[in-house]
Amino acid sequence: MAACSAPQHDELRIHGMCSAAVGVAGALALKLPAYCTLPQAAALRVSLLDAVAAGGDVELDASSVETADTAGLQLLLVFKTQLQQQGRCIRWLHVGVPLQTAAQQLGLANLLDLAGQRTAP
Repeated sequence: MAACSAPQHDELRIHGMCSAAVGVAGALALKLPAYCTLPQAAALRVSLLDAVAAGGDVELDASSVETADTAGLQLLLVFKTQLQQQGRCIRWLHVGVPLQTAAQQLGLANLLDLAGQRTAP
């Protein structure tokens, strides 16, 4: 799996809830919303599909995530799986306690590659 690069601040048009920027070597830096939950699932799905269509590796900044539920984590797992099937890299940045806890409670921490991630303060 290729190494992901550090994000830059050039804006990329991503529809939906996530903010995005183009990173070094074309990596997409995608900042997840505060709520990765069922009520926001449709908008989150659009953002993630846009990121898949954009091509390249992806860095997911999870520093804003306050709440995540099964629907949100399932979307993130499908997103990660699609990228891997295309030979693309996903790298987590600033994973906080809420996302870590939800993933562990649902048994998805290993599948999402969150096991062993340092949590954001």
